[in-house]
Amino acid sequence: MVSFLFRGLTLAPYYGVLVRRSIRDVLKALAGREPSIVHTLHYGANYLDPKHLSIWYLVRTSGDLEQARRNGLEQEIARSTRDALARHGYPEAALSQIHVGVGSEENVEKGGGWQRYFR
Repeated sequence: MVSFLFRGLTLAPYYGVLVRRSIRDVLKALAGREPSIVHTLHYGANYLDPKHLSIWYLVRTSGDLEQARRNGLEQEIARSTRDALARHGYPEAALSQIHVGVGSEENVEKGGGWQRYFR
């Protein structure tokens, strides 16, 4: 029991570093692409199990979101994020279970703001 608690406490900050580095890599790779990513967000209980991770990339409008879906950017972001996580050492077994999403600031505002939308 003690080793489980110790493991959870020590890996949580480490996973956070891997996630932030991976997001940064994806954003660098997407620089100049349209529509542009205006915000990112990640959350979850990956300190309990690495599969409990959600990563969101936000574009400005609903129209931008539709454009991202039409031009394949949404799928490219999901693939690139999982590739970057693997490259940085995130547990392979969790990669197929994490959530990588693309949304719009407009939908977040319509949905009641950040806390309500991502609940």
